[in-house]
Amino acid sequence: STGVFYGVNIGTTKAHMIRAIMEGCTYNMYESIKSAANIGIHLKEIIAGGGPTKSDLWCQIIADVTNTTVKTINTAETTPLGSAIIAGIGEGMFSGIDEVIKKYIKYDRVFYPKDENHEKYEELFRLYEEIYTALLPSFNKLTEIKTRLSH
Repeated sequence: STGVFYGVNIGTTKAHMIRAIMEGCTYNMYESIKSAANIGIHLKEIIAGGGPTKSDLWCQIIADVTNTTVKTINTAETTPLGSAIIAGIGEGMFSGIDEVIKKYIKYDRVFYPKDENHEKYEELFRLYEEIYTALLPSFNKLTEIKTRLSH
């Protein structure tokens, strides 16, 4: 994965850079959510665990960018939990994900999207897409150069 910081100037602070990383990661997630929606898969909510959920700001950014409610779970190891849930459903131990959620998932916090923030993020997301599209040839060229120089 390759990225850039766009719009950096003399007034840019460490906090701005950290927020930019949060927003960039969230925009990447939003691209996947939009792709899923294009083939008929729509989210009702986002159930999140792990590193980003330790930050209320990041959870709110996710809710605002995606315009979707974010619920965090208080589980340190979400990957093994997800694997166990999928295995349990596959083996017929559970009828489906809804049963597992009702029985075993306890929510820690809930973040609701704010319409005014979502509107701002939609405009910024369009710019993000424009920048990515414009820089894609440069990203590809950089990959070629790195590959060539590493041999």
